[in-house]
Amino acid sequence: QIIAIHLYYRTYKTVKMAAPTLNDDQKKLIKDLWEVIRAGDLQETGVSMYIHMFTAEPEVMKMFSFVPKGVTDPEELRNSARFLKHAKNLMATVTTAIDMLDDMKALTPVLVDLGRRHRKYKAKTEHFPVVGRSLTYAVSTAAGDAFTPETASAFSDFYGVVTHYTNEGLVEAA
Repeated sequence: QIIAIHLYYRTYKTVKMAAPTLNDDQKKLIKDLWEVIRAGDLQETGVSMYIHMFTAEPEVMKMFSFVPKGVTDPEELRNSARFLKHAKNLMATVTTAIDMLDDMKALTPVLVDLGRRHRKYKAKTEHFPVVGRSLTYAVSTAAGDAFTPETASAFSDFYGVVTHYTNEGLVEAA
């Protein structure tokens, strides 16, 4: 089953959609953007993403095992080795996806498997929009002037590809 989520006034609607694709120009924009991100601090970009997400949606923070009980301020996580490792792993996963953009046949099962692995953490399709907004925030902050409207559009489409295939693994046989 192929599913996409449309955010409209914070409600979610499931519709069948064809698999999204990226053209060569979009892939180049994404790869060039990622070179800027790689030249900076990848782990800090991941930290920024999670802190943004946990600030925007505090209830999501409870889903992550690296968050110690009683922590309510996302900024406190900056001192957690487990949190920093998770942030670094997130960025490694995004890097892998970008590095594999020219081989969707190889990337697709990687993303589907990512979705399968996230089922045990109670991840839901409804979480994709907040993750996307937070990842975009972190990447745009890290990229600065390199995050142009064209790059933002390509990155949004890239995230659409990632969520499409990740969602396949998340919802299969669920």
